[in-house]
Amino acid sequence: MGELEGRVIVVTGASKPDGIGAKACQLFIEREPDCQIVVLDILEDRVQEWASAHENVTSIRTDVSNKESVVSAKNQVIERFGKVDALVCGAAYQGPGSLPLESLSAESWKACVDVNLNGTFFCCQAFGREMLDKGGSIVNISSMGGLNPIFLSGSYSPSKAGVIMLSKQLAGEWGPRKVRVNVVAPGHTYTDINRERIDKPGAREKRNAMTPLRRVGEPVDQANAIYFLSSDEADYITGAVLVVDGGMTVNTLAPLMSAF
Repeated sequence: MGELEGRVIVVTGASKPDGIGAKACQLFIEREPDCQIVVLDILEDRVQEWASAHENVTSIRTDVSNKESVVSAKNQVIERFGKVDALVCGAAYQGPGSLPLESLSAESWKACVDVNLNGTFFCCQAFGREMLDKGGSIVNISSMGGLNPIFLSGSYSPSKAGVIMLSKQLAGEWGPRKVRVNVVAPGHTYTDINRERIDKPGAREKRNAMTPLRRVGEPVDQANAIYFLSSDEADYITGAVLVVDGGMTVNTLAPLMSAF
């Protein structure tokens, strides 16, 4: 505690109460009661439902896939707080599942790329500029699907792989200017968006069996990694990909099981 005291932390994608973004925000609040959390989400009304209970949480309706919307949000943050110390890019779109690439429409391909890759870039560019030469931390959320393909996931895996390479490039370019950029790559996690699939008869048991730690991840597992990489405890870490998947990616059969 106290690692992020008094800092301004921007988090994208936290509209789902049991999602990774929301859990990260809650962890920041619990451990750092003096920090300011700014949540950017296109579904601002859903964010306000839990953000309104905390006086140090601000929400701004933002479409991360739209550069002008992101820049507007950044300007509001700077106008109110005068700085930004950390950014967590968690906004994501999975798209329709069970579609082979030969059947994927241009619209479906673009939808994932617009949010997952373009949205991450727009946010890193806008908020990262405010950190250059002052210091700061960026944590981008990719996926185990960005390391190994999740078959029949459309453009999801390619877009998440792009997040990893974007983060490594930013880490190299911005390290000399006091900005760290790292990645958290979640494995199967029991969030709102995955609950229906994991709760299907036999699905959890199958996933558990393919995971060396023998359990599906929880949002707090990812939130702990996000908190660590955002804090001064990770002051000498940049360009890293922290895989939080219970060891699933070391299982050579894991790519055969689609998460969609």
